[in-house]
Amino acid sequence: MRKFFKHSILFILTLLSLGILSCGAQKRGMMYLYSDQNNNRFQITASEIRYIPMTASESSSGQYNGGKKATVKITKETFNQISTLAEAVFASEGVTTQRRMLTAVLSLQNNGENRQVIATPSEERKRLEAVLRELIQ
Repeated sequence: MRKFFKHSILFILTLLSLGILSCGAQKRGMMYLYSDQNNNRFQITASEIRYIPMTASESSSGQYNGGKKATVKITKETFNQISTLAEAVFASEGVTTQRRMLTAVLSLQNNGENRQVIATPSEERKRLEAVLRELIQ
């Protein structure tokens, strides 16, 4: 019995270290993907934000440029703030079923859970975008 217990503990510790089994509300596997109304993209994980701007050659006008690519390290507290703002966008009534002008797309990928919303202009979306823009400056 003692040997079984020892192997069980080792097995659980191995699963924890590999991230297969989580302890508490761990957000390591979470990634938010946000595409603003100009199709500038943000990839947000617990440790960084990657900004992938729209280029002139990708834009419909052939002229719009979203700026320079950026990767910014963030703290867990900042990620939690972004997560709270993103969840407010998911819960907002400012959503639609079709991607049209002035809409943005917010997605969450979390260990097999995938959610997506097409967000119309709203206060929730404005707050999320303001934080993201400030962080990539």
